Amino acid sequence: MIRLGTVKDMHRVSHLDALLKDRIRTCLATLDDCYGADRDIDHSLGGFVAVVENEADKELLGDKYQAQADVKEAEIKNKKPSAS
Repeated sequence: MIRLGTVKDMHRVSHLDALLKDRIRTCLATLDDCYGADRDIDHSLGGFVAVVENEADKELLGDKYQAQADVKEAEIKNKKPSAS
């Protein structure tokens, strides 16, 4: 699992799809604006974005952070335009 607390952490997800990175950046920018870009995500308010990469990550998220069962799972696929 990759935990991102601020926009400054975006380098940790450089390998992800551009659309997904854009959505993550938008969420992180909102957290930065509301709670400060210099906050400690482990000891202050503001939350974080978690990139869950496998089932073990999903279980860890639920166990460690008491994530609710209704957390939405998203999958973004690269779709190429159909050839005409």
